[in-house]
Amino acid sequence: MNWLVNFKMHNNSPKEIYEILKNSKRPICCMDSRFDFDALCSPLALREALKKEFDTDLTITNIDSLSRRTREVTQGIFDISPVHENTPPETIDFSEHDLLIVIDSGQLSHISTDDNFQLKSDIKILNIDHHESNPYYGHYNYVKIYGAACTVLYELLKEMGIKVDFEMAKYLLLGIITDNGFFQYNSTGAIDLRTSAELMDMGVNMYDYVWRLTFNEDFEDMKLMGLVYSNLKIDHKNRTAYSTLLLKDINDRGIKLKETVYATADLIKKLKDVNYVFTVEEVSEGEDLFNISLRSHYKQIDVSKIAVALGGGGHKMASGVNIPAKTAEEAIAKIIETAENLGLNTPIPESSL
Repeated sequence: MNWLVNFKMHNNSPKEIYEILKNSKRPICCMDSRFDFDALCSPLALREALKKEFDTDLTITNIDSLSRRTREVTQGIFDISPVHENTPPETIDFSEHDLLIVIDSGQLSHISTDDNFQLKSDIKILNIDHHESNPYYGHYNYVKIYGAACTVLYELLKEMGIKVDFEMAKYLLLGIITDNGFFQYNSTGAIDLRTSAELMDMGVNMYDYVWRLTFNEDFEDMKLMGLVYSNLKIDHKNRTAYSTLLLKDINDRGIKLKETVYATADLIKKLKDVNYVFTVEEVSEGEDLFNISLRSHYKQIDVSKIAVALGGGGHKMASGVNIPAKTAEEAIAKIIETAENLGLNTPIPESSL
């Protein structure tokens, strides 16, 4: 991919970004291809803000269709219809837009899954993100290492003097609580908790989200959990554990991955006696590509180092990377070898936990 990169590793001021947004008449936001609620809710909240502040219509595109599960979680709470589904960036004429806004993407390449896609070089890019590995790839950047992109966006909106209303708050709170694992992740900071409290003070019912996501699990999620657990293997020597999600296994069990909400590595990250865990998901038949989701078991183990070393990125406790490999075993070996080279297979002393 021909990705424009800005090597100025600093943020623009909220005042500068306000002027950029004010002067944009045809902005577009391409959602991250690795769907989660933070990636969905942050552009939807920004769309509300731009409409309210500047009467500007932000076009939001998603590479795929939104799942039935996503519709169930959001139904009756907020509107997801502004998202243009099944619209990968390679089908978009960017000359019709004057600003590309990318939110919640640690790498610009994450907006597409097509290795041959080339972005038009003359469109300006606004990069709003919360990933520590973000290389500040935009012409304009606002990157803060918070628990969610929605937390970053809330701060930015306030700093720009744009009042966050109830509609925006509904989007923002869902993105924050899900990307923070219901506030169980090491990446959760006081600002995420304060922001959530302020959004709840606006009248948003957090428990409604929690119930829909944790007390109302879909059968497809249950089948996926069964596959992850049945394929789980532990490598005591290298202090890791992993599970494979091969297309044959997925198809044999009739699992509809697009209807699931679980980040598969989260299902095994609580396993004791390991430093980190990962899942290996076959991307598509005959493509020789595997999606790796990494999770740290200890705060001292930075799995983003593994991801970055192999061309991916993310957070210290949660990261991901796509690995070209003929087999899952080859991909697994690359992960374990990289972790060993980084010294991430050393036992963690109990006194330091």
